[in-house]
Amino acid sequence: MVQVSTEAGAKFVFVNIPAYQTICDGIDHPWKKRVLDFARQSGVDFIDLERDFRNADKTIGRDALFAVPPCGGHFSERGYKVIGDRLLQYLEIRRALANSGGPVGIMPDGWLLGRDGPPPPTEVVWSETQVYQPYVKFSAVLAAGSDMPTRAEGAAILGLPYKRHKNGNSLQVTVKFTAYSLQDNEIVAALFMGQGLKSVHYSTQPVRAGSSASVTFTYDVDHLSDAQVNVEVRVGSRRPGELYINGDNTGPVTSDLKTSFTIEELWDPGPLAPGSLVYVGSALSESELRKGR
Repeated sequence: MVQVSTEAGAKFVFVNIPAYQTICDGIDHPWKKRVLDFARQSGVDFIDLERDFRNADKTIGRDALFAVPPCGGHFSERGYKVIGDRLLQYLEIRRALANSGGPVGIMPDGWLLGRDGPPPPTEVVWSETQVYQPYVKFSAVLAAGSDMPTRAEGAAILGLPYKRHKNGNSLQVTVKFTAYSLQDNEIVAALFMGQGLKSVHYSTQPVRAGSSASVTFTYDVDHLSDAQVNVEVRVGSRRPGELYINGDNTGPVTSDLKTSFTIEELWDPGPLAPGSLVYVGSALSESELRKGR
């Protein structure tokens, strides 16, 4: 396609217009990521309209986006305007680049120009942190008989029902667990996502009698959908024994090593070929979200 376009004196531009199942039901085609990654890496100009349509869904509503509300048929006049406005902006940017011979000023929000050097950084578009505050003594064995903790073990102390907030395309979860033990033991922290009985990730750390130990790990989710998923942190010891959080056997103790759980929604524009013009969209601000509601 690129060769044919070049031979005809035209410029090939890849435009991703999301299917209604993606916007309305949060269902992605299994080949979607593979196709979009290939298009980005091929060096062609690339316009991804998924975030624009997700933003429009949150502001004007899906009834206004489709010809047969709430999610049927072709796009409505307003839906096609989302596409047309972005394509017009692309032509204006390309014209400005051609007249100047290179980048001029600040690129409009959501647009990137491929250059030599490191790829654009990943952006944190939303985050939430929970810190476990109570002083507590507990006994809960976790991952005693296997290397795969289950929901039937340990104690659930942190977590939340997560649903995509600002159109990120990946997720990073960070778990920190600090505990005091009277006996030699091993502390364990495990992360559970969805309805699965087995943890998606866990980590352990030996703890000596009469001291504290900490364990920290991160878990990455490379592909997000719009479906809600329950995220839960369970903790315990590898062998039977008492553990203390936010203190020891004498009572509460103040420490900078807090047991916590952080979930970050990320936007990774992916690799950009030098010279390519790419639109990846931008997250809505809180004021835009409130206005849309």
